[in-house]
Amino acid sequence: MKTKIAIVGRPNVGKSTLFNRIAKKKIAITLREPGITRDIIEERCEWRGKEFILMDTGGYVPEPSDPLSEKVLKQVRIAIEKADKIIFVVDAKQGLHPVDKTVADVLRKSGKEIFLAINKMDSKISKYHIWEFESLGIKEKFPISAEHGRGVEELLDALLKEVKKEEKKKEKRERINIIIVGRPNVGKSTLLNAIIGEERIIVDELPGTTRDPIKVEKEKEDMLFSLVDTPGIKRKSKIKDIVEYISTKRVEKQLKDTSVSLVLIDATQGITHLEKTIIGWLLEQGKGIVVTLNKCDKLKKREIIKIKEITRYELPFIKNIPIVPISALARQGLDKLEKEIEDVYHERKKRIQPGVLNEIFENIVSSYPPKRGVKVKGIRQIGTAPPRFVVYVSKTKRIENSYHRYLKNRLYDYFGFKGVDIKIEFKKG
Repeated sequence: MKTKIAIVGRPNVGKSTLFNRIAKKKIAITLREPGITRDIIEERCEWRGKEFILMDTGGYVPEPSDPLSEKVLKQVRIAIEKADKIIFVVDAKQGLHPVDKTVADVLRKSGKEIFLAINKMDSKISKYHIWEFESLGIKEKFPISAEHGRGVEELLDALLKEVKKEEKKKEKRERINIIIVGRPNVGKSTLLNAIIGEERIIVDELPGTTRDPIKVEKEKEDMLFSLVDTPGIKRKSKIKDIVEYISTKRVEKQLKDTSVSLVLIDATQGITHLEKTIIGWLLEQGKGIVVTLNKCDKLKKREIIKIKEITRYELPFIKNIPIVPISALARQGLDKLEKEIEDVYHERKKRIQPGVLNEIFENIVSSYPPKRGVKVKGIRQIGTAPPRFVVYVSKTKRIENSYHRYLKNRLYDYFGFKGVDIKIEFKKG
């Protein structure tokens, strides 16, 4: 098991800035506003050939004033329990705070090895406050500037001193990168928690509870699910503040590495124009899609059948798209959902043998030839993820959109390509 290191401290001391600095990526949102980070954010990191898992946490508030803050505190405690070592971050500019003493007491009781990171050492004034932190009684102290990177190398060397370098082993299991997307409050975090079987993400009725894309892994026999929960997607005109704007940009970045997208829809409300737009955009990007109808425990069987029919009718631009009714809260339909994820993943990588492809394509064309004056000479698959084909014709400009749709639909009929938008281009030859 990799060494797990949790970054802990009160709000606004620079935990997420330090997390991003060590991870060498802009993963956690960093703003001056306190309370931005809420969930545990994990990232696999490496330092001088040593691998470890780094965890960012929300600000430690000893006496939460509302239910959401209580859930954030619970997540911090979970991270402390899971961690092998703790980076305790304090603010050198503000000096010792009463909450710092409370956090130090909690960390000492955990029995974990603690490394005190005295952050924001960016000015001469900061240096005058260092002596205040002696009273915390933590031996390992490191003056740092997470923003500028000063002192972070020394901190990492001390943290990983006893960690041995591991020989990198090639992952035998196939990794499926899965992202859960949808409007706010459709149950994305509840679904991720249900799939992994633990309360890993904060679930709250307040829209916009999830702010950072949260990545979690689930091991299966021959597969490794890498799941990403995302903030609710909104129209650009509905994005009200900088946090929502940054969250949206981070989701777009995560989508680049995605194999399969779970588009979550509230079955009690039905599919909306925004979800159709999301699906259309994902198909253009070549992603596999599983449409997931959540909250089906609130519907009768005939109502579920009806909403499936309506959803399929509203998606005429993609054939063979799986539509799976589930209840994330009641954990119903998850086995079927996981099977569809694996199927779509493999369909996206499917390659047809040239002989079989050409034989069937010949039948497709002979059943319905293109308009007069155009000859279809053959087909070749040129790629996967998504499957891409070149059709060779005598005159490319005379190929109509209707004939393009015909060929595409017939390839779906013969070869499946479930949940994937196959790409066809025409070339003269």
